[in-house]
Amino acid sequence: MAIKLLTPYLRSLICGVLAIVFCTACSSLRAPSVSEVISKSKQPETPKEVLQNIKIAIDNHLISKNEFYSEENLKNLFGGTYVTLSTNGIEEKNAYISGYDNMVEPIQLQNTSIPSLDITLSMHKKNGRVDGNLHFIIRKSGAFPDMPASVEIFGSDWQENPEPTSPHEIFSKGDSPYGNERIQYLKDGEMPNKLNIEFNGDGSLYRIDYTEEKND
Repeated sequence: MAIKLLTPYLRSLICGVLAIVFCTACSSLRAPSVSEVISKSKQPETPKEVLQNIKIAIDNHLISKNEFYSEENLKNLFGGTYVTLSTNGIEEKNAYISGYDNMVEPIQLQNTSIPSLDITLSMHKKNGRVDGNLHFIIRKSGAFPDMPASVEIFGSDWQENPEPTSPHEIFSKGDSPYGNERIQYLKDGEMPNKLNIEFNGDGSLYRIDYTEEKND
């Protein structure tokens, strides 16, 4: 009733402002697209920045999104100079990222050079569900941040990993209070996920395993 008493100009102005406010509120509730996340992220140049960008991928559930799997996206978010992609339509995506020699020197084994760091990702659709997986491994002890630095990135709401270790696993030696520590992050809800992090004997990061699932 009050709006009807206003001049046409004021009614138009008020309606325009309300439309902007409404659209802004809707945008703030909408999950950012893959391209938006990538455009706001910095290509990592240090080990710490690689971990920060893995956290970005986890927070935005990129691992289980079909459109995330392109060479450009993977290089921009995770760094690395080599990306190998395999696909089965939109039902399955697999990616392998390596080429971090500028951060971590490769391991020399006789006449062979083995990457010290690589990242493997996959996405699978089946029976109305989508599963995303990320596997990160650093084969050179001491090259990546220790447990306190990793927890600073991934959060303090971790717990001891209750899952049994492989009987074939060989623990590295070291006197760090965080040596050979295994921690886990769990999240339930519409998109349950699990993040496992393991550390070397000297307390430095060794491996990250992450899984998430959602309805298709």
